[in-house]
Amino acid sequence: MAGADTDDTFTIPGSESQQALDTLKRVYPPAGGTSAQIVFTAPAGEQVTAQKYQAGIAASLKEAAAAPQVAGVLSPEQTRVVSEDGRAALAQVQYTVSNVDLKDGSLDSLEDTIAPAEKAGLTVSVGGQAYNSTGVDISAKEVVGVVIALIILVITFGSLLAAGIPVLTAVIGVVVGAGGLLLVSHLTAISSTALTLTVMLGLAVGIDYTLFILSRHRDQLKAGMAPEGRRLARSGPPAARSPSPRSP
Repeated sequence: MAGADTDDTFTIPGSESQQALDTLKRVYPPAGGTSAQIVFTAPAGEQVTAQKYQAGIAASLKEAAAAPQVAGVLSPEQTRVVSEDGRAALAQVQYTVSNVDLKDGSLDSLEDTIAPAEKAGLTVSVGGQAYNSTGVDISAKEVVGVVIALIILVITFGSLLAAGIPVLTAVIGVVVGAGGLLLVSHLTAISSTALTLTVMLGLAVGIDYTLFILSRHRDQLKAGMAPEGRRLARSGPPAARSPSPRSP
């Protein structure tokens, strides 16, 4: 309910690499930002450098240079990245900010700029460092994994109760742990990947260690321990008592 305030900005004060990055940001800020690549691919048997494709490429790169947060664009002629057969060429797009500071619509705007090149007959792909995820979202895949784990446990134990205990314990632990983590993110710097690790490790460890305890408990029950923990007596039948002498 309080929301998250994670921070994906990583710095190592005093290191040479950090000093180099700080110098780049001070002397030439665009060089300190993230980058993307646009790959233009011509049909089989043709070359991307053909005159009929140049206008489309130039139009796309012009629009890319005007896209939000873009510092500049290097054409394939400038990058000199062209495949040996001439079918594919790469253009570089430099942003003014890092991945963390990219706005939601910046990459969408970049993808819209490839339309002129595609209209010219080229296949265009957009990618690069700018598309690296700054965090991992929790999706339906985790739910599917929990359901599969539950099915396997039901088959293994032959009991829905025995199978549900490890899963329920893990889910409760993950909810409490993730909630606490998000609260702490308001007080100190925590990466968004920490939430993913919390869910991944919480489910794995929560289910596994509950299985250890449950397996041990089942072994103890087989050995004669009562469910509440008191060990049953294993003595044989009561010994015959000698008759007490009768009073005269």
